[in-house]
Amino acid sequence: MDKILADMPISPKTVEYIRKLGIECRHLTEFKMEKTSDEEIIRFAKESGYTILTEDLDFGTILFYTQEIEPCVIILRVGNLNTTEITVAIEKRFKVSVRDEDVPNITTVKEAVALVNKLVEEKTHA
Repeated sequence: MDKILADMPISPKTVEYIRKLGIECRHLTEFKMEKTSDEEIIRFAKESGYTILTEDLDFGTILFYTQEIEPCVIILRVGNLNTTEITVAIEKRFKVSVRDEDVPNITTVKEAVALVNKLVEEKTHA
């Protein structure tokens, strides 16, 4: 599983929750990067092997215009994602196949994380 670097808008409670799920997650404040530019955050994340967790669309825009493919960026927006969109995102990001019988089980972030961990584990041992 990737290491996650939480951007400033991400709540420390969210960071703690992700840690409780067994995923390494650090907030920018832990690196004293509160005032750091998005470009510098991208550089740091890429060099340190972090996926950026943010609510900010600017990271994706910067990567698009610079034609960079790393680091990965997760844009956390609560709202209108349906199960199909979540399934497609999981399959693309982790290069796994979600079985039809697993789709109804994706109703919370915790269940999605558990499914991803299970599928990655199965893929590793295949």
